[in-house]
Amino acid sequence: MRTLGIIVMISLLVLTALGATGCCCLPCGDLGGLLGATTMTTSAGDYADIPPYPGAQRLKEVAIPGLVKTLVEGLSGGKFDVKGYSTRDDPARVVKFYDQEMPNQGWSGSFSAGATGTTTGQLGQFQKGENTIAVIMVDKDSATGETVIIIMRMVVPESR
Repeated sequence: MRTLGIIVMISLLVLTALGATGCCCLPCGDLGGLLGATTMTTSAGDYADIPPYPGAQRLKEVAIPGLVKTLVEGLSGGKFDVKGYSTRDDPARVVKFYDQEMPNQGWSGSFSAGATGTTTGQLGQFQKGENTIAVIMVDKDSATGETVIIIMRMVVPESR
């Protein structure tokens, strides 16, 4: 149950941060403070239990709202991982892939349409077991026309 509460809290704070910045996974300019975009280096390789989107290209860096990074670091004790991908496919197609594939990998959860504060952005929230959480952000980069996929996976420490 603790993990479900954390998922709800993450969702509310992520939605607040994304709505306040008007951006999700894309460079959003210098917004400053916790809500400003923070560039994160993605880790090498792919997750064993979260497949990369078919045909997507790996990104070396992704930009996310600073509040999201701070929140995830705090909840996970700094133990989280970020992967980034880009594809020419439409965001709705990417979301459909993950909504179908995540349960096949043992995850429960789904996407919330329009949850990133943009017309094309969506936020997926998934849980596996008692304390493993994945957040998948999907949005279209208006400058390049590519769909950006950011996957954050964390294990929430057990409460004592």
